[in-house]
Amino acid sequence: MIYQEHESVNQFSICFDGHLFWTAGQNNVFTFDPVAGTMEAFKDNKGNMPFAQLPCWSLTLKGDWIWAGSAKGLYKINIHTKKL
Repeated sequence: MIYQEHESVNQFSICFDGHLFWTAGQNNVFTFDPVAGTMEAFKDNKGNMPFAQLPCWSLTLKGDWIWAGSAKGLYKINIHTKKL
């Protein structure tokens, strides 16, 4: 889903994986493609949105993984497969 809402996103953290910017905030995790100019809510490899309505305070990249610290614990996301 391409993010088309015209509202602000309360952003707490951002990281870059070499292709996409990942941003975490008060209600979700988003990816931004600077080449295409598109921003999308994160969906995992099963099509789920595990961070919807979930505050996520920190993101960091380590190898092929985004580590996301949220109100429900620490998650690891593969940047290529989107496996959680």
